[in-house]
Amino acid sequence: KALELSARAESQIRAGKLDEAESTLAELQGALTENFGHIGGLLELDLLLAKNQPADALELSKLLAEDYAKKPAVLASIATHLISQPTSSSALQAAAEKIATPLSTSAGEAQGSALATLARLAFLKGDKARAAELQQKAVPLTPKADQAAAMAALKSYQ
Repeated sequence: KALELSARAESQIRAGKLDEAESTLAELQGALTENFGHIGGLLELDLLLAKNQPADALELSKLLAEDYAKKPAVLASIATHLISQPTSSSALQAAAEKIATPLSTSAGEAQGSALATLARLAFLKGDKARAAELQQKAVPLTPKADQAAAMAALKSYQ
């Protein structure tokens, strides 16, 4: 049931049905086990960003980062979500950079995602060369399922 609710909430957020998404998220929170609580948190973060509430999104991202400090993959996802909107503010970008920078030098599954986040940040700041350099490092560390998107990002930065 939690998978169905998370998929529904994600599609509602993408479709701009934010009130419906909020209701679905409330239902989802009750269906998630403790091990998967971060899924609801990330969707809540997406909802706040879609509602153009960057201050609330920033506050939630800090709470999520504290709660999941020992889970690098979740931290990398938080950073990625913070800059998922084309109009992400400088405060959101700074928070994403603060989370992604230490992950980008650590071994493990989060490294590729962190490098890709830093590449997008460099691109958003107008540094295409740095963006391409970081994305080039991220591509081989990206899971197979996400390789095409990683390569497309690299091409757009070049």
